Amino acid sequence: MDPSFVSHLGLAAGVAVGATFALLGTGAHAASWTLQVLSYNVAGLPQILSSATTPQDFNYHAYLSAGDTTHPYRTLTRGGVSIGSRLNSLSKLTYDEDDFERIHWNSCQIDSGDCLTPKGCTFMRLRLAEDVFVHVHNLHTNAGTNPGDETSRAANLAQQSSVIQSHSKGVAFGQANSLTDTWVQLQRNGVPPAPESDALVCDQSGPTVPNTCEVVDNILYRGDKLVTLTAKTYNNEHAKFLNGTGTMLSDHDWITTLFSWSTNPAFQLSDQYGGPHGDYYTDIDAIPASARRSEIGTTLSHGGTGGDASSLTLGADEFVYAVYLCQGSYNGQTRIFYVKYTTSTGRTFAGGSTTSDCVTRTAPAGFQVAGFYGRSGDAVDKLGFIFTAR
Repeated sequence: MDPSFVSHLGLAAGVAVGATFALLGTGAHAASWTLQVLSYNVAGLPQILSSATTPQDFNYHAYLSAGDTTHPYRTLTRGGVSIGSRLNSLSKLTYDEDDFERIHWNSCQIDSGDCLTPKGCTFMRLRLAEDVFVHVHNLHTNAGTNPGDETSRAANLAQQSSVIQSHSKGVAFGQANSLTDTWVQLQRNGVPPAPESDALVCDQSGPTVPNTCEVVDNILYRGDKLVTLTAKTYNNEHAKFLNGTGTMLSDHDWITTLFSWSTNPAFQLSDQYGGPHGDYYTDIDAIPASARRSEIGTTLSHGGTGGDASSLTLGADEFVYAVYLCQGSYNGQTRIFYVKYTTSTGRTFAGGSTTSDCVTRTAPAGFQVAGFYGRSGDAVDKLGFIFTAR
């Protein structure tokens, strides 16, 4: 441990761990509820550049937000064309602002105007209930059908895959993805259109568009060992988003999906503590349910390589049940300065330096501290705990 802040932490075998809208479950509490999501690609370009004549997200985001009084939790727009990415979210549920990220694509192709603005993806942790989250990945790849467009779009998807794999362990994206497309699942009985076949588009000039029609936008999802997500309904909301003359408000239709979700009683999460710096990490894939120290040989490690290690060998029936941690500022960034673990027998081991800003995280009855999630770089910036049932 560094003498001033925690530069490294670990648990060894001694302790048991078009816009596309992707929902990835994470969290824990024995419950079952529903969640409704909507994906909408606002035309976006200013009216001098776009054929749409309605308020648009790039340059009229304030108007869109002002007209919505039922979703108080909103991401802040980054501005208009050439500045903003256009990817914004509005929710009835709160999200972790520290973990919200905007990520720009490394590749764009000018042919379809994709380089006019910094397209990319966003990541957020949406809170469904206490200590229960879904990871929301919102993205808009390069458009167009020229060879350069297709190459750039493939690079976008590869970059998105890296984001999902680093932020939401166990989820892949692309040709070998394990995400489920709600339209394919619910409207086509799980059978996607044949590769290279013509898109199953429909006339959008009428008052309705059948749900069987293929649209550019998608809602993709996957649960994990913490949260099970099940898509119940898919609907094209074309009829609800027409102006007074029956014209579409955008060149894309709104699509919605109703999910049910339930949690795995073998896991729970603590709240995180610390700052919004470094990169997101989670140990959830490395932790088996009800893991005991005699059953695994995995070392969980995060942060830098500085400081001196502190360790404690646990007894046969001993487990870590509480952690006392302190945060402070280093070079203008909030970091974890001190961590002290307490075991079920009252023994402790610790490292770092205490501050005046500290909290205690205690495993619920019947659970033990088994792993970490949070943010880290050359030090531990943010720390939360994964609890498993004993």
